[in-house]
Amino acid sequence: MSIEELDDETAVIDEPEIIDEPDESQVDIHIGDEQPKTEEEIEEENLKGNAAWVKMRQREKEARDRAKELEAQLAELTKPPEAPTTLVKPTLSECDWDDEVYEAALLQWHVLKQQDDDKKAAKQIELDKGKQHWETKLTNYETAKKALKVENYDESEDAVVAALSSSQQALIVKYAKEPEKVVYALGKTSAKLAELKTITDPIEFALAMRDIESQMKTVRRSVPPPETRIVGGAAPIQKTDATYEKLMAAAEKSGNFTEAARYKKANKL
Repeated sequence: MSIEELDDETAVIDEPEIIDEPDESQVDIHIGDEQPKTEEEIEEENLKGNAAWVKMRQREKEARDRAKELEAQLAELTKPPEAPTTLVKPTLSECDWDDEVYEAALLQWHVLKQQDDDKKAAKQIELDKGKQHWETKLTNYETAKKALKVENYDESEDAVVAALSSSQQALIVKYAKEPEKVVYALGKTSAKLAELKTITDPIEFALAMRDIESQMKTVRRSVPPPETRIVGGAAPIQKTDATYEKLMAAAEKSGNFTEAARYKKANKL
């Protein structure tokens, strides 16, 4: 503080300076009437976003792994057949009538022929296994579709057969977890069926089909019991009560069915 002397008798003391202290409160700026989100709401949205991101990454990983598996299987299926080996049995004349040379060439021919026969036998075993695996898949599909308690399965299956090629149908049976349900759902969903129809690449088709399968939901509905009908004989006798009829007539006029309901319950009508 400073004192300024105006004259010998008067002195004025300067007013204290006012220093604005920083305001620790926070403000929020938003547009319109929308209220700012609380910290709890923001944290909850972040958690949901993280969970969705993790789930998306997991699905991408599964899709990549499945794509690699399908690529390997497709490469095996589309691998060109090996050219048959032609092993010509040596002759003595080809060996310049040299018995020792001929015996050595004949021995080598026997060894090579045995190796070739073993290789062909192993290849045939693999082909038989693949054929057996396909037949098992097809049998399981036929059994599972008959066990499904759905309406008009044949119509859905006919729609799929009409829309997709035989190779596309085979991919569903071979790679779907539940091909019978996929076929039924596709037959009822023309948009998805048309979408799959345009995919000619086997791997892309299988991945798209598996993605559709992951979106399917099975809803179980309770079937009402069949109505009981009396076959033959006299018509059933219906129980009537004059008092109850009067109470119902009065209730319909007044809109109050309390007395009628009480009377019906008491007399087990």
